[in-house]
Amino acid sequence: MALHDYPERDRHMTMRQPDDRHATMSESSTASHWYAVTVPVPLEQTEIAIAILSERGYPSCEIHEDQQAGTAGIIFYVEAKTEERASEIAAAATRGIELAAGASVTTAVLDETDWSENWKRFFPRLRIGKRLEVVPPWEDQEPSEPGRHLIVLDPGMAFGTGNHATTASCLELIEQLVRPGALVADVGCGSGILSIAAAKLGAARVLATDNDQAAVNAARANLVSNGVADRVEVSLAAGPPAAPGGSGGFDLVLANIYAECLVEMHDPLTSCVKIGGSLVLSGIESSRGRLIEEHFVGASWPVIARIERDVWVTLALERRR
Repeated sequence: MALHDYPERDRHMTMRQPDDRHATMSESSTASHWYAVTVPVPLEQTEIAIAILSERGYPSCEIHEDQQAGTAGIIFYVEAKTEERASEIAAAATRGIELAAGASVTTAVLDETDWSENWKRFFPRLRIGKRLEVVPPWEDQEPSEPGRHLIVLDPGMAFGTGNHATTASCLELIEQLVRPGALVADVGCGSGILSIAAAKLGAARVLATDNDQAAVNAARANLVSNGVADRVEVSLAAGPPAAPGGSGGFDLVLANIYAECLVEMHDPLTSCVKIGGSLVLSGIESSRGRLIEEHFVGASWPVIARIERDVWVTLALERRR
């Protein structure tokens, strides 16, 4: 889910272990430290703030609610060589988030002896729907129950780990809509989690795109580790992939990006779905649901499924003609 330009994103790290050599913020051999960033927000802004942080590369956070005060403290973690640099990263990551009255974003250095193992507790295995299970690499690589397909994702690669409501909703709809042998498109693929799920649930071929090279690289690595690289192709692009010649279009198109981007891509998104195929639209804040319905829903594109979770809406539409 990276079809947005956040210039600072590729300069910070996204919850990797301190000794991870593949971290995106390896600025030189000088030792770096982990910092906790605390973002105080009004309670009603919690989910929106979390979504913004997730989109910018921080998919998992601690949340400490104070119901009496009507505020929540959102904590995420960054790696930097100095507290000044950590503050710069925090400022970029939290740009545009509404803060609680009189509050400010703060950073504090962590004891890395404790952090090196404790960070993993933010990424438990997730059972989604009836047939999917998302697990980090350090967890047991066996399904928790028979019949579930494992999706192994390194959370340090970010851009979609299954924790966010929009991703989970898309996974549930993929489980319902993918048919054996299906041709699927994944627009704004991020980590590749939706593409992997589609392939594991029977899709014959998945074409995925993202306009962020870091996301494309992460997705390609995840395809290999999940054994689906032979059926999923990821390319750098700012819109839907072209349907193969003679296919008539995609059986299923997935677009988990923000509402305004969905509206901008209305024509290319709808035109690449074959008649009788489905279009899943997600990343839609509840307040923007009407906007999406006005642009996409109609007699030729009825809603066949709708999931509302937290402050997010996910729609599945069917192309009738």
